[in-house]
Amino acid sequence: MSAVKLDGRTLEGGGQLLRNAICLSALTGTPVEIDNIRGNRSSGGGLKAQHLACVNWLAVACNAKVTGGEKGSKALIFAPEMQEGSKSPAYKQLDDPYHFESTVDIGTAGSTGLVLQAVLPYILFAPPRTATHIRLRVSGGTNVSGSPSYEYLTQVLLPILETIGLPAITASLQARGWSTGRSTPGSFVLDIPISHTRPLPAFALRPSDKSKKPTKPTRLQVTFLGPHSCHEHLRLVLVPAIQHYFGLAYKPGTSNLSVNCEDSGDDKRLYLIIMAIVAAPEDKIKEYRLARDWLYDRKKHTAAYAAECTLIVCRPPKFPAQRALSLRHYRLCTPLRLSTQQHHHLDRD
Repeated sequence: MSAVKLDGRTLEGGGQLLRNAICLSALTGTPVEIDNIRGNRSSGGGLKAQHLACVNWLAVACNAKVTGGEKGSKALIFAPEMQEGSKSPAYKQLDDPYHFESTVDIGTAGSTGLVLQAVLPYILFAPPRTATHIRLRVSGGTNVSGSPSYEYLTQVLLPILETIGLPAITASLQARGWSTGRSTPGSFVLDIPISHTRPLPAFALRPSDKSKKPTKPTRLQVTFLGPHSCHEHLRLVLVPAIQHYFGLAYKPGTSNLSVNCEDSGDDKRLYLIIMAIVAAPEDKIKEYRLARDWLYDRKKHTAAYAAECTLIVCRPPKFPAQRALSLRHYRLCTPLRLSTQQHHHLDRD
């Protein structure tokens, strides 16, 4: 079979093209050849540790022959050779034939959220034949600039995957990995129930009647990670900002607003995410989950940065909420479309 040839400078010209391409290649058995990898990046492009983790895990999973799988490489050939019915060496069988385990280790504080965009669809749609559960151990960065955080994964992505018909995936955080402050890898575990039912039922996240006016969130969930000295200041500026943009009815301790603060252990580590649950106007989907977040990346680190972070995250985006929803989920849902009957967060690398 001839390889599908792709130019890595297409569209955004970043790592997303690589992740989608090798995931689809592994799922379909179609070889892919990518040139000018991450060619639109100001850093010069090429494979970084996070991209190599995707390439290496999928290569083992589908027994692919890989050319150019080295750090800094700007060209890659990925050619799957997995025979149908054969056992993938990416999975380790546990005590019985129904439970398996696999590990993805970036080796740096590279984004685990981006790695999952390549690895998770393969696990969901190409698991071992006897598997009912797969435990995936993921090591790398959980709070990394320009990429989905662990909080986004657990509060938005995994619930949305359940909404569209996939089994409920649970996550357990072991340690945080930051790209700010002292760069250290972290880790978490995903418990993934496996459904061998094919295909995944068709789904649509957008309402069919687009003329209906968007409703206010039924609940706002705020998570703040920062030095303990900033927590009280954050609470003082957060509530007025939320009430300014969403309404006076949102008050801490009520059913419509919850605020959770966690000590980040470093003055240079500050992260805020606000997740909104919005009731869906149709019975097919129970609710929408939208989120906006920011990993603080400025040079100044004082108590005032909690206020700056709050105002940036609370401020409404300049594009419609429906587009925000599609932007956030498009990257993982692209491979999911293979198994359907029909069918403010841009990744930096």
